[in-house]
Amino acid sequence: MTSSDRDLLLADYAYFIGSAVYALLPGRTQIEVRGSDRATFLHGMCTNDVKNLTPGKGREAFFTNVQGKTIGHAYLFAGEDAITIDTTPEQAAVLIPALDRYIIREQAELFDRTAERSVLVVAGATARDLLRHLLGSEPPTERLDHRAATVAERKVDVRRVDYVSGDCYFVVCDVSDADQVQAAFAVAGAQRIGDDAVETARIEHGTPLFGRDITPANLPQELNRDPLAISFNKGCYLGQETVA
Repeated sequence: MTSSDRDLLLADYAYFIGSAVYALLPGRTQIEVRGSDRATFLHGMCTNDVKNLTPGKGREAFFTNVQGKTIGHAYLFAGEDAITIDTTPEQAAVLIPALDRYIIREQAELFDRTAERSVLVVAGATARDLLRHLLGSEPPTERLDHRAATVAERKVDVRRVDYVSGDCYFVVCDVSDADQVQAAFAVAGAQRIGDDAVETARIEHGTPLFGRDITPANLPQELNRDPLAISFNKGCYLGQETVA
């Protein structure tokens, strides 16, 4: 890292500490699971309780193989007619075939929406105030709660996450609306920050990324996410014997 790169990182981090910032998370995987059996199917394929998810709520979970090794780590967001698997880039090519092979009679279908959607991370000391101003109402406050809203007359899904410390949100929109949504954040006073600052804040907060901090060699328990991502009383799921 050059001195100018370091200066830029420190400046971006100062904005994060003192105000509101936003950044694109390029290529973040978005898999939509539809069908009447979507919740019970996913419940049997991951480490957390999905069967009891209601619209507007979310879960963090690991996906494992039959040996209990980790093949994915994701947020799951329940909507009225779909559950979205939100995870790191390039995971649709892994997770969709791994899940699809177990759909036999279940009414469940998997759709890769990654290329259709842009994901922005919005965070910082005044992020909640900024979103309240742009949405005209209070943004979600509980971890992994989410709701539909509009920013600059564009439809978005606002997701309360803990990707970095403090108030942090994913704002998801159609790819074609991303420029207008980002412009609205800039006009409202948010500072766009670089990838290095986002990565620094993520690591500082301890949020793991599959493919970077997690590999298929890891068991879910090795990531110290048990209270957040593993239910030990939900019943059977793929790889449950090893995890339990």
